[in-house]
Amino acid sequence: MEDLPIAKQQLVAIARALANDSKLLILDEPTTALTRREIVQLFALLGDLKAQGLSFVFISHKLGEIMEICDRVTIMRDGLVVGVENTTDLTVNKIESMMLGHSLQFARKSESYATGEPVLRVEHLSKKNNFRDVSFTLRPGEVLGISGLLGSGRTELASALFGIAPADSGSVSIRGEKAHIRRVSDSIRRGIAYVPEDRLTQGLVMPHSIANNIVVATLDKYLNPLNLLDFRKIKSTVRDWIDKLAIKTDDGRKAANTLSGGNQQKIVLAKWLAMSPSVLILDGPTVGIDVGAKRGIYDTIQENARNGMAVIIISDEIPELLANCDRILIMHGGRISAEVAAADADEETLRTLMEKRPGVPGAAESGKVHA
Repeated sequence: MEDLPIAKQQLVAIARALANDSKLLILDEPTTALTRREIVQLFALLGDLKAQGLSFVFISHKLGEIMEICDRVTIMRDGLVVGVENTTDLTVNKIESMMLGHSLQFARKSESYATGEPVLRVEHLSKKNNFRDVSFTLRPGEVLGISGLLGSGRTELASALFGIAPADSGSVSIRGEKAHIRRVSDSIRRGIAYVPEDRLTQGLVMPHSIANNIVVATLDKYLNPLNLLDFRKIKSTVRDWIDKLAIKTDDGRKAANTLSGGNQQKIVLAKWLAMSPSVLILDGPTVGIDVGAKRGIYDTIQENARNGMAVIIISDEIPELLANCDRILIMHGGRISAEVAAADADEETLRTLMEKRPGVPGAAESGKVHA
């Protein structure tokens, strides 16, 4: 199981729950890491089970899915129930307002900060059984989106760029100089940072403190002339990042596993932003995060792009890509099948490109969830 991508692990967990002949099934963020195609298949299955008399409690931050699958909605804020409504009496905006206590809108990105020559150039990058012949460039200040269905190779591409699972062939250049990325340390030395899709096992050391998690990638910065850690400097830096990213905690010494998912994600961001990378790769940056925390992470992405950082966002949340990106690459079967300017795209266009089988105009790839 540990060798499967996080999305396939999620499908197996759902299959296990459904195999128990239950009368009530509690689904806590069941579509985390699933693409739209897998979500449609899951909802069709849940619909069949519902018709057979099975009841569900569906817990999710994805409000569109709540509206699509649920009959009634219970909205909570700060540990209290603030409303119970029939879905037919709600809209996504109304749910957001009840959750946050105020309205929230994610506008389309209106300005690009991309300038100068490419900071990252990827040419004909390939890895057997993962992706092949991938080429693209990324300029300072540019936010590049990468999307695709489950198995498209998008996360595997990120793993190769960060040295977790190096590519077999092709080249990567940073600021015009060839970068031989064979391990994670090679990427870090070249100024590439990576926020993985599974923060719990790949992004954080959960039992350790918020402070330790924030400074773990940049410990060299906190050495004094005797090569001992300067804990006063560490404490000051940690407090700065807690304030800057609005991490909700009163003490940096608390364990990372005591925080909510959104605040844990902010810790992962702080860890890598502390090294001032040239290229920041974000894989599913807002998976399992509420709409309020999303706003903070989107603001952080745009602020760093404005300051010249190049950003790659890997996501299947189309509104997220349209709200943050300058360009969007679509991957299918391990290859880049399309590239679109975010300003010229809409949700339907991107969804069609994601589902279209390359070489077959208008044909959508079909499939079933297997267990």
